[in-house]
Amino acid sequence: MIGETTLENANGTCPAWAYRGWVQVGVNPSNGINVWGPPAGPIHGKVASWPFPGSLHPGGCHFCFADGSVRFLSQSLDTTTLNRLAAMADGNLTPAYTPD
Repeated sequence: MIGETTLENANGTCPAWAYRGWVQVGVNPSNGINVWGPPAGPIHGKVASWPFPGSLHPGGCHFCFADGSVRFLSQSLDTTTLNRLAAMADGNLTPAYTPD
């Protein structure tokens, strides 16, 4: 439903959570979690684009699911799983996620 992201990013400033709003693209995990933009690296705290999920927490970021749960997802999750978790009513079954 919503995913954590950084306030500053490579192409401007965004809200504290990536969500479906503003220009209607929503959370875009297609490139993964914590994809950093220029200047490179988490030390600058800028994800590559405003809808990308990311945080300054080591190894991943928080997501709030439609069932009300909040989970920390690892940046090592494959993009297929991330995209299926972010899709709404797509008919695909996502394997149960268990934190590392």
